Amino acid sequence: MSKWSDWNMEERIREVLNQTEKRNGQRALMTAYQITIAICKKDDSFLELTGKLIGDEDQPSNSLAVYISRELSKRIRDQRIHDMEIFYLSKKYIDELEYIDHEGNEIETTTSTLFRLKD
Repeated sequence: MSKWSDWNMEERIREVLNQTEKRNGQRALMTAYQITIAICKKDDSFLELTGKLIGDEDQPSNSLAVYISRELSKRIRDQRIHDMEIFYLSKKYIDELEYIDHEGNEIETTTSTLFRLKD
């Protein structure tokens, strides 16, 4: 089995996205970092299970948020996941995005892949 399956990622992500607010009849978008933080808020042992950091300035490609973004994007594009959408925020005029994780720590990144459930 893959880590994706072992960690029940699709179920965890769907639960988080299902709780986003609606605006003008559509669900709000969430970045991979927001999704990751929400999963960690729900399950405080999840990071330990994965052995990853939410965001890793030294090795960004090894972070949990990048893993979720990469794997979720791949599954949406190849249509293994039909009920989610992917969007990309332009990096134009953005120096960095800052998040506050489930423990109150700051995470800075320049990546911004966005996801939502289809209605």
